[in-house]
Amino acid sequence: MGGGVMPYARRRRWIESATGTETIRGAATEIGVTHVTVSRWIKSGIPVGVLNGLIVKFGCDPIEAMVVWGFLLEADIPRLNFEAMVKYVPVEVLAAEVARRAAVYSETRPDSERKTSVGMLRRA
Repeated sequence: MGGGVMPYARRRRWIESATGTETIRGAATEIGVTHVTVSRWIKSGIPVGVLNGLIVKFGCDPIEAMVVWGFLLEADIPRLNFEAMVKYVPVEVLAAEVARRAAVYSETRPDSERKTSVGMLRRA
């Protein structure tokens, strides 16, 4: 998980950073649970509902939190962000961007391939 850091260490760093503390006991105090509970979450995982509450309470990045706690894979992040963004982009804007990129791509191709690429773009 993320750069060779063991999940335990990564989870501990996340929970201490989220709560603005430097110890498990301090984090537990901020959350309102015992340090034993926080230790158990760090070692065994946190219930998703509890994680959601911490995200809201402490204003954490939900995607980062879901990755740290194992609910998402880092490989899922670009796809999630792209799909969320594209959903709200008007079709005309997307079409213009695709045409622009196709033209740039076409200019970088060898002459023998360029004619085919430009022809395909014009037909589209």
